[in-house]
Amino acid sequence: MSQTKEIEFKNLLTQAEAKRLLAAYPSFTHSFKQTNVYYDTKEKQLKKQSLGLRIRLFATSAEQTLKVPLTKSQHSLTEITDTLTLAQAKKFWLAETVLVPSQVATKLNALQINPKELSVIGHATTIRRQSQLAAGLLVLDQTIYPDTTSDYELELEVTQSNTSAFRDILVKQNIQKRPVQNKIVRTLQHQ
Repeated sequence: MSQTKEIEFKNLLTQAEAKRLLAAYPSFTHSFKQTNVYYDTKEKQLKKQSLGLRIRLFATSAEQTLKVPLTKSQHSLTEITDTLTLAQAKKFWLAETVLVPSQVATKLNALQINPKELSVIGHATTIRRQSQLAAGLLVLDQTIYPDTTSDYELELEVTQSNTSAFRDILVKQNIQKRPVQNKIVRTLQHQ
C-alpha cells in the first residue's frame, strides 16, 4: 500500500514521432505490457470529482490505484495504490469490484463514494517503455483499445513542477504540443 504525489506532463504522439523518440533515447527499457481496467459508478461519481480508479494487471502482479487531483492543475495528483495478486485482480475485474478493505476503499468512502456501487466502465492494454533522465522518468506508451485502434503518448514524471524540461524534449524532437485526454476518456471512446 502506498500514497504518492505525482507530477506529470503528457503529450499525444503520432506513430512516426514515437518511432523517432525510440531512436533518440536508446536508454528506453525493453517494453512491458499492462492492462488497465477502469471503474466508476452508474452516477459517474468519480468523473464528477475528477478522480480516476483502475486495476492494473502486469505479467505477474497487479495493483489498484485511485488518482486524486491535488489542485486544479492537471499535472499534480495523489496516487493511492494497493498491491494485488494477479489472481485477485482478475477476480475483481470479472466481479466488477475492488479490494475492500483497502486504502483505496477507505479514500472512496471518505469522498462519499460507496465501493460496492462501482462497476467496470472499460479497459485497454498499454505497451510501455521507460527511460530515466535527469529531469525525471520519460515514459512512452502505445495504448491498444478493444476496438483495435491504438494511440501513442509521451509522459514525463517529475518530482517538482518543471514545464520547461518537458517542453525542451518536445522542441528538440520537433513534436507538436497536443492536448491529452486521460486514458479513461480515450478508452471510453474506443469500447
